[in-house]
Amino acid sequence: MNADDAVNDHAATDSDALNALQSHEDGSANHPPTPTDDSDADSNASDNPNAEAAKWRRKLRTTEAELATVREQLGRYQRAAIELVAAKYLEVPADLFDIGLVDMAALLDENGDLDATKIHNAAEELLAKRPRLATVARRTGVRHPNWGQGQTGEVRRSGGSWNKLISG
Repeated sequence: MNADDAVNDHAATDSDALNALQSHEDGSANHPPTPTDDSDADSNASDNPNAEAAKWRRKLRTTEAELATVREQLGRYQRAAIELVAAKYLEVPADLFDIGLVDMAALLDENGDLDATKIHNAAEELLAKRPRLATVARRTGVRHPNWGQGQTGEVRRSGGSWNKLISG
């Protein structure tokens, strides 16, 4: 083996190592999966500190993605709970956000829990501007409106009877 072959072999191993490290970080290499138990991971990490750093970066990305998912779910649950409270005041509870443009953070207390008084105040403020958004019971004062069907509880008496009608 001459000196040129030795230099070429050394350069090839350096580029292979660099390619392997880069492909390991982005997961595009066809290498066997990295071990998941701590004993093997610790021995690999002591051999290659870049591999350990890559492992922690992957864990960080995974954790950040999970956190974003959980925050999104929490936001949906909080909005649904706020709409349940707002349903006492608004015919369509989503109007609090859609028409009233209320920020959900404004309806939470300092601990991030729902604040019923803030929700009540926001709904009342919206109803002051747009009273027709109120529930039917709040607009009419009647809990169950009568649309002309069923018994009303009111008996009308006319002065006549069947006997008077027949006898003429």
